[in-house]
Amino acid sequence: MTFLYYTGSLLFVYFGMLFLSLVMLLLEYYLYLWYKSALLASVIGMYLANAVAQFGLMPINLLKSMFFTFSFLLIFKLIKIKKV
Repeated sequence: MTFLYYTGSLLFVYFGMLFLSLVMLLLEYYLYLWYKSALLASVIGMYLANAVAQFGLMPINLLKSMFFTFSFLLIFKLIKIKKV
């Protein structure tokens, strides 16, 4: 993440990437616990990794995409609960 290097500190880059990696790992883990689907958790993990790797000049597009993806997951979970 080059925007983490704007401070000029490699230590900031290291801890920023560590924090981002842990957030993504925990998110994927909690999705697995919530949906009980390894396939869904791995697809969302792949989506997040790709989104972070391609984070560019317009982060608002990434936020819109993530908002719609996680909105879909929430709606999917609510529909699944209503069926049971």
